[in-house]
Amino acid sequence: MNQLATVASVLGDFSGVGVEYGDRRAVFLRQGEDLFVEHYTGDILIRRIRITRVIGWRYEQDYVGIQVMGPEPATDPLYTEQNRVRFSWSLDRQRWLPQSYMEPTEYPGSEYLDDGSLRHDPFTPERVAFNDRCARCHNTYPYDMRLYRIFSDDGMVSGFPPHGLRRRVIRDLAQQRGDTLRLATQRLPVDRFVTIGISCESCHFGGREHAKDGSEPIRFVPSHPSLSDWTPDHRDARKNPVVINSICRQCHHSGVGASDNWPDGSASVNSMEALEQDRGACGGEIRCTLCHSPHISGPQAGAPDRAEHLATCVECHQELATLAGARSHSHHDADQASCLDCHMPR
Repeated sequence: MNQLATVASVLGDFSGVGVEYGDRRAVFLRQGEDLFVEHYTGDILIRRIRITRVIGWRYEQDYVGIQVMGPEPATDPLYTEQNRVRFSWSLDRQRWLPQSYMEPTEYPGSEYLDDGSLRHDPFTPERVAFNDRCARCHNTYPYDMRLYRIFSDDGMVSGFPPHGLRRRVIRDLAQQRGDTLRLATQRLPVDRFVTIGISCESCHFGGREHAKDGSEPIRFVPSHPSLSDWTPDHRDARKNPVVINSICRQCHHSGVGASDNWPDGSASVNSMEALEQDRGACGGEIRCTLCHSPHISGPQAGAPDRAEHLATCVECHQELATLAGARSHSHHDADQASCLDCHMPR
């Protein structure tokens, strides 16, 4: 997920390779233990960024860094804040590409404007800091930091539905922690990370009791006296779709809607799985973990449907377990369409 930039964690080519784009060039190089991205216009060095973090490893790897040289004055936040670099390393193509190539729905429109300038210029610095955006779904930190955002525009990032959680409760929690000022900012304090990247407490919340005594059950809901009337019952939580799916929803829910979804309703924006599931016919009946193990790497996107995943569907829809039953329902042979093609999402 998110790691500090090291020889072991960096997958991109920093051997001095360059990428020409528009009338400028980006060069990716290593100097000792440090990694840099340099921007050039012709032979003139315009900007230099030192890489500090990496995000991702399956499809693409994004990079976060701090500017060490550029045209902005020394007081500019670019020299002190970590920001995402606007070029990414494609694991599939093994090459550097502008971010707009990797996330086309996040950067919509044609490549060039009518005046010939780039619509999404990867040489223009990102102005949304790493801990204003990327950090929340790529690191582990105290759950109260999520609650501070529950009434914001993207409040569903909390995972558990905000309905019934009173503002007073959140204000009291913030006051107890000395975090009152955090209620007015989107920024996540890096020094409050429990771990860099995703670890046990991202899903299981505080685990001190379980770590001390393995016989103590792990948690599936946030625990605090002030939250007792809000969080679901923790008993049999493993079997409760509301609880399990709310844990996943903390990060696999980029927003409340997407105007540019594909015609079948599937999301064209990264991390919209919760929205897709809500639109599915079985959204409130099945748990994400019936098909997706959070503890092991799943299949690559576009891989054939797994038999065990389809078996989950026919546990309830037994009349569709036979090839004849499935074909009469879908009007397609089994190798042409499966349950998941139409019903996940819907």
